[in-house]
Formats: sequence, structure tokens, C-alpha cells
Amino acid sequence: MRSKREILRIIFVYIFYIILVTWVQFMWPDMGMVKMIKPDLQLVLTLISAYLFGFRDGVVVGICCGILRDCISARYLGTGLLLLFLCGVFASFFMRKRFTNNLVTIFLLTFVITLIVETVIFIIQIAILRRPDLVAWSISIIDIFAARILPQILINIVATIPIYLLLRNFGPYPRRQQKEAMKPQQIEDVML
Repeated sequence: MRSKREILRIIFVYIFYIILVTWVQFMWPDMGMVKMIKPDLQLVLTLISAYLFGFRDGVVVGICCGILRDCISARYLGTGLLLLFLCGVFASFFMRKRFTNNLVTIFLLTFVITLIVETVIFIIQIAILRRPDLVAWSISIIDIFAARILPQILINIVATIPIYLLLRNFGPYPRRQQKEAMKPQQIEDVML
């Protein structure tokens, strides 16, 4: 059972990181964009917190980031929330039994989930454009992959490094608790 001090530390650290990441993502300068694409820092924070600290942390961070994403971008409340919630759930279970918590595995996780998210968004956009009352442009999946999905994946992978280092070194849990949480997983990795 955690003490009130530990619980407050977890809450305040996550509040700080969620606000910081949201602010940086939405205030990202135009000069820092690659092909008008900026890193999805909220997605990366959700993935890393879910992968490093488990289901509960990933879901809570995903829900909080999703609510902020929907409110700031003036969308209907729920699309960003659902997207980041599902990413938190998926990241908390993805590759946990086969790999240890290292940066290469986080890169692979970011690659796979960003690819899935961007592909789903593309499919939804195509479905909306296929309505009979809208004029549709000819869109090639190869053009979208080269112009939108691949750069988004690469930018998110680069954004993974500072967020991973922050959560690993200045995360919500003391370092000794993180090391203790890693021991059972490393034992399972060796046994498999």
C-alpha cells in the first residue's frame, strides 16, 4: 500500500508532464515542423508511461492527454480521448513478455502504434471523403505513407528519447521501485 506522500508524488509528476507535453505540442513552432508535421508528444508520453509503469498509469495518462487534446483542438469530446486511451491500453500489454524496458523496445513500440494510429486516421478520412455529396481528390496510399505517415513515425521516434529519459530518471516512482518492478519481468524474459 502506498503512502499519501507517494500518491501525491505520482499525481503531481504526471500532472506536470501532461501539462508540459501538451503545452510543447500545441505551441510547437512552425519552423520546427518537418513537412508541416510536428511530433505527437501526448501519444509518446502515453505509450512510454503505459509501457514502463503499466496499465493503470497508461490509461490515466491517455485519458488526461485525450481530454486536453479534445478541448484544445476544439473537437468533439471523445475522439482524442478514445484514441489515447486505446493506445495506453495497447502499449501496456504490447511486447511486455518478450522484451525488457529499454529504448530500442520503446522505439519499436512507438513505430508500431504510430503506424496503426496514422493508418486508422487515414482510413477514416478516406471514408469521410467517399460521401456522395463531397468532391474527392485522388489520394494514393503510397503518397500518404511517404508524405504523412513515415515522417510522423520518424518524428515520434525522435521525440521518444527525451520523454523516455525524463520518465526513466525523473518519473513518478522512485528509482528503487522501478528497479524492483523490473526484476520479475527480467526473470520472465530469461525463462522464455
